[in-house]
Amino acid sequence: DFTFDPTEYSRRGADVGGDFRYLTQRQHGELDWDYLPNDAVYHGERSRVKLTNVTELPYNFRLTLDGENVSDTSYFEDFSTGPEGTSTPFLDRRAVLSYRDLHWNIQGMAQQFQTIDSTLPLDERPYARVPDLTVSADYGWGPGELLRYGFDSEVVDFRRSTGVTGWRLDLYPTTSLNIEGPGYFIRPSLAYRATEYQLSK
Repeated sequence: DFTFDPTEYSRRGADVGGDFRYLTQRQHGELDWDYLPNDAVYHGERSRVKLTNVTELPYNFRLTLDGENVSDTSYFEDFSTGPEGTSTPFLDRRAVLSYRDLHWNIQGMAQQFQTIDSTLPLDERPYARVPDLTVSADYGWGPGELLRYGFDSEVVDFRRSTGVTGWRLDLYPTTSLNIEGPGYFIRPSLAYRATEYQLSK
């Protein structure tokens, strides 16, 4: 469905806003926007756009897009109707391609941020993660899946215009026994975690 929501601000002028939501067999999402062609106070155009989209792909793959953008750092101060907008320091944008089946969960993500709070020091602004790859597996073996084993892992590249940047690799293999009966269960487990960094400044 489509909602057209034009607004006339007495001091700033016309805001041509709207909201478009869609749903198909394999896709759903929403596009929400505001657009002022000429803000009489700001003396320029102003805009905000937010997109959320989930697409179910063949072979258990899924693509998720989620992001928001504003034209300038003062947008939320001028147009928000509550404190949750004016206190927004940055906006998240991410694209995620994922795969899931009975045993595997794989996700690749690219994420970055638009900084809204211009007073935020450069070394306190969030890192972009391009890319961020996570892989996990979970298997069972034996009668009643007596033995369970698998791992969680992540490799990510942290990027920012200042300060320390670089790669992090995290690996977390686990194995456990699933011993249970009427009125009791015992689940001893063994895990190991290894993390490695490759940083530069």
